[in-house]
Amino acid sequence: MKKISNDEYYKLFTKWQGSGLSKAAFASETGISRVSFYYWCRKFEG
Repeated sequence: MKKISNDEYYKLFTKWQGSGLSKAAFASETGISRVSFYYWCRKFEG
């Protein structure tokens, strides 16, 4: 799995917000780790 930068996770986070999908569904569709995506969402929401 390729390493994703902070900026890329932020772009994914904002894309997820507009998608209407759950975090788990969005992570699955984009092929990223669900655990990592939850971690970054927590960072950006706080």
